[in-house]
Amino acid sequence: MNYTFAICSHETLLRQALVSCLERDARARCVAEFSSSVDLDRTPVGTDLLLLDVDGPEELFPRKLQTILGSRRPRCVLLLTGATGGYAAHLAWMNSCHGLLHKSDTFSAVRDAIDRVLEGGVSLSPNAEVSERMDFSRVLSEQEIELLREMARDEDLKLFARRVGLSPATVRTHRRNIFRKLNLRTQAGVVRLALRSGLLSLHAFIGHQ
Repeated sequence: MNYTFAICSHETLLRQALVSCLERDARARCVAEFSSSVDLDRTPVGTDLLLLDVDGPEELFPRKLQTILGSRRPRCVLLLTGATGGYAAHLAWMNSCHGLLHKSDTFSAVRDAIDRVLEGGVSLSPNAEVSERMDFSRVLSEQEIELLREMARDEDLKLFARRVGLSPATVRTHRRNIFRKLNLRTQAGVVRLALRSGLLSLHAFIGHQ
């Protein structure tokens, strides 16, 4: 089956490697490369597959995913992550994406996954800890997920409360609930969970410090 694909990743070498690998197969043709999710709405109509890196510095992916999937520009969407994959798996599940690839997957595994989704199936990388998505899908509300992301960015309670537009007392209550639900005890634990799961990218965390 011949197919067209677009790829969005802030990692130039990753984009180049995947395009080169996939286009070795005469069936595949890259129609667009993006370095930022801001440009996703430029995905050509009728594109068969979008490979979307969710480890980038922006935190726009939930909204961007809904927009790009609603437009039906790409027929299939595969997410890419280098984290353990809990949050990426949650995004894939909540937005009805067609699968999740891990950046440690072999090129052969990537090609097999693409074939599977283009034939109407779903593909989840064995290198992603997809069971972690339950922390996001069943344990936390969508508001708590966003608060957890913000908590990982900023340890100062008052600054954090001002930034998210809540009172310090409300933030303390949310913080206690999130800590209890996820069995967290320290700010370092919050940061580790956010980075490990892919909820917060290392680029975003470092850039905020």
